[in-house]
Amino acid sequence: MPVIDWYRWFPALLTRIYYRRVTVVRLGSIPEQGPVLCVGLHRNGAVDGMVYKTVVPNATFLISVQLLRNPIARIFFTGIPVTRAKDVGDRSENAASIARCVDHLRADGTLFVLPEGTSDLGPRRLPFHSGAARILASARAEGIQPTVIPFGLFYRCPEGFRSDVVVVIGPAFADDITRALEDLGVNVDTAAALDRIERAAALVSGDDLAAYYPALKRLEPRAEDPALVECSARVDAYIASGALATERGVPVFSTRSPAWSIAWLAIQAPIVLAATIANAGPLLAAWMAGRRFADARNTITLWRLLIGAPVAALWVLGVIIVSMRWIWIAPAYAIITAAGLIVYPELLARWPRFRNAMAPAEARAAVEALRAAP
Repeated sequence: MPVIDWYRWFPALLTRIYYRRVTVVRLGSIPEQGPVLCVGLHRNGAVDGMVYKTVVPNATFLISVQLLRNPIARIFFTGIPVTRAKDVGDRSENAASIARCVDHLRADGTLFVLPEGTSDLGPRRLPFHSGAARILASARAEGIQPTVIPFGLFYRCPEGFRSDVVVVIGPAFADDITRALEDLGVNVDTAAALDRIERAAALVSGDDLAAYYPALKRLEPRAEDPALVECSARVDAYIASGALATERGVPVFSTRSPAWSIAWLAIQAPIVLAATIANAGPLLAAWMAGRRFADARNTITLWRLLIGAPVAALWVLGVIIVSMRWIWIAPAYAIITAAGLIVYPELLARWPRFRNAMAPAEARAAVEALRAAP
């Protein structure tokens, strides 16, 4: 299989397995022809590139040379290498990388650059480096006029297995990369403020991921609004006391009776348990990698994939070998695993929905007040 095909389908496969849904909000469009320079916000480590790749599969990425030096990471990532200030290496070679980027645009290619250079899940974007601007200036100096498209991505739970991601494609712009990405992103003053508006946006949008980003943008200028702060503090207090249960930090409720939730729990729990047992090796390896090697929340998913994916490949190979004797094992494993991937996020929501059916009326009222705050 050609290398280009591998780096198209493999990141997409891992992204679709790890995250339940990748929803695209299109405020602009990507041209089908001509040179395109994509610039994206960077939040959740190198996994951001994998998510972006599912949306722009033909893009070539400007990538840290550090990733290409690691033989395991090279299975996951490819691109035009650049040596960042924090990387070990000769930065004088970056001029040649810039030239390669311009050549790629000259050939009507699509180039993807993350101007922050590194990622952070904090409340504001990190300082932008000059690489993307230098590439754009160099291309234009040679008569190349790429369409410049900003991208942002917003995780409901960045490290959460089978959680959701929203990718936003912004409108094309002419020159100001900093302004375009700031306008597309969500920037507040503190981590507490970001948590506050993310929870409120999740409550407002519910299961409609396309509504999540607009809700975040509406809440962004109101992150320190006293009414919103008070509503959020009340909900926090009920969560801390155990009066409210949450799905990844967000209180959820069911419109059905507790008996309905109990019935679904009785169905879903055995399916998830069976899938967990059937994939115990990869799941344990990924969990341990995230705990042992991640130095921050924004690298947990990367380490889970770097270690978990190779272990999963060996695990599946073992299943195939065993099924040569007992042929039923392979289809049974595939069905159980697929069912577990589908049911797991539903199970995470089902238990707090059952719990919250018995939540005090004042706790439910606090959640409704936060939902209505935007």
